[in-house]
Amino acid sequence: MDELQRVAQALADRIGLAVAIDDPQMNLICHTAHDDHIDLQRISSIMKMRAPDEVVAHTVTPRHRHSRGSGTRGWAA
Repeated sequence: MDELQRVAQALADRIGLAVAIDDPQMNLICHTAHDDHIDLQRISSIMKMRAPDEVVAHTVTPRHRHSRGSGTRGWAA
């Protein structure tokens, strides 16, 4: 397991939620296991190793830069 995966897993264990880490272009770098309901955006992101276009559009829209999407925590940094 590489260092970034260890960090993601440690964070997931601490907060009790799944964690996904994307690069600035929204390509999936690593993710942790999901125990609860998994939404279609997460499934698509994991299967394609990239966030769906509608998620990317949502996260790069300036008015959403600091918002938190319902059902997905921390889309925008």
